[in-house]
Amino acid sequence: MSDFFRPNLFYCIKAIEHLKRFQDLIRHHQSWAYDVGFARPIKDLIPEHTPEKHPQLMEKYISRMIPTIRDILGYARIGIDYIVTDKPQIMQKDAKPIEHNYNLVSDYFRLREKNAVLGYELVMQAIEKGIGFYEEKRKEALWDLFNPIVWIAWFIRLPITILDRAGIKGSHTIMGNIYGWLIRLVMLIILLLACAKLKISIPWEKIGNLLGKS
Repeated sequence: MSDFFRPNLFYCIKAIEHLKRFQDLIRHHQSWAYDVGFARPIKDLIPEHTPEKHPQLMEKYISRMIPTIRDILGYARIGIDYIVTDKPQIMQKDAKPIEHNYNLVSDYFRLREKNAVLGYELVMQAIEKGIGFYEEKRKEALWDLFNPIVWIAWFIRLPITILDRAGIKGSHTIMGNIYGWLIRLVMLIILLLACAKLKISIPWEKIGNLLGKS
């Protein structure tokens, strides 16, 4: 993952939607009286919900969302690793404390069995941090839509993105290098024509950096 994580507007909107849905599922799953009232109705979260299948469907939908939520919080660098220390019993004088490593999202069910209150509070805090992060990034991404510098930077980087997706960037084969330079040349011509048409000063420094990448 890049040190500079700048998600686009659509990713931010989707991330917030996933986080809030996961949050509401957790609220219903644990049903804490002070918090469950903030959750959306269960029928809005699980379309095929029926009272007799409530526990099974709830855990199934939570499990489905765990990989996505873990990645969303990971990209935002929200800490979701937690250590629980078990103190030795009084009779075991020489015993050392035992540490258990948990991931608040991946190990949600394990941590809930270990300590329901602790597991609930920690995962909800992590989700709230994630929602706050992506709400701020959404504001930045909205401004980026109207920033011409961002569009120019995106256009200059487009050949690199194409090479990444094609699996060619970084290839040391002759054909890979030829194909990479061909794409760069085509994109450079398009960029120069667009700048000339729009009467925009040509960013020669960025173009030089682009051509210098292998």
